[in-house]
Amino acid sequence: MAHVTRAVFLLAIIIPCTAYEMYALNGGPWGTWTAKKSCPGLKVKGFQLRVEGRQGLGDDSALNAIALICEKHAHLFPHGGIWGSWGLAVFCSADSYVIGFRLKVEGHQGIFDDSAANDLELKCSDGAVLSSGNGGPWGSWSAWRLCNKGYFVCGLRVKFQENVRGDDDTALNSVAFECCT
Repeated sequence: MAHVTRAVFLLAIIIPCTAYEMYALNGGPWGTWTAKKSCPGLKVKGFQLRVEGRQGLGDDSALNAIALICEKHAHLFPHGGIWGSWGLAVFCSADSYVIGFRLKVEGHQGIFDDSAANDLELKCSDGAVLSSGNGGPWGSWSAWRLCNKGYFVCGLRVKFQENVRGDDDTALNSVAFECCT
């Protein structure tokens, strides 16, 4: 029995936790990628969005920031955003966790105002869909991107356009979620 226990312990040391990124397939073209923020060994349970509402004749940027909420209430902010207000946090049920996402993005508008990413929904392991309720109105939803079986969302980085001072601001353009085992 001691040999079996020792073999299992050694196997756990040799095989590290594996992770990979899932990118939005419809992300906007502007901005640069932030550094990845991860829940250290924890699963993502919920999220919150910072969104700038309609500006009328002004420049619309829509989705500005995403806060992921991990187990034990740790919060991840790959970028805090510039404009808009934080909506309410939404969570998976007690025994569930985030396994996927879809992103709503407005494509390039030519000479008209661009807003890029507008909204985000997350999918829980029990099949529930989390919606913030404060996303922007423009764009189209991507197909769902789901972690491989046995994996869960554990981190995020975003593609963000900083303030372009007087030109067309888009703020958050795309996402790359990290899936872990």
